[in-house]
Amino acid sequence: MPRLTKTIAELLAKKIQKKVADTLSANVKTLEKTVLGSKDYKKYVELVQRHDEEYKKLCQLKEQIVKKYSNDQFQVGIYGHTSMQPVRVTLHSRVDTERIAEKLILEDYFANSSMSADELVDKVAAELIN
Repeated sequence: MPRLTKTIAELLAKKIQKKVADTLSANVKTLEKTVLGSKDYKKYVELVQRHDEEYKKLCQLKEQIVKKYSNDQFQVGIYGHTSMQPVRVTLHSRVDTERIAEKLILEDYFANSSMSADELVDKVAAELIN
């Protein structure tokens, strides 16, 4: 064989590269089929399906807990059993001062006149809390 020029060597290198890539591509397909047919992969798929089912149950239970314990005053959040604070309760501040003032005026109007300001505040606060 005569000496190769750089151009011929590059052409032959591309031909070799294609042959290697084609062979390896065929090996990839064979290996994919082998893995898909293996017992290990079938066990993996089974575990993933069980995990998905358990995760759905977990999400439903979490939603039930949040709905059961949350109300107009509190929002319950569950953030996982391993976190520093797995359950967090947030207080809703839905009672604005305007509403409280209206309630105070009504209570004062209908209450007996002997009620002190502190007693009136305690009574309205108790009604808003409950």
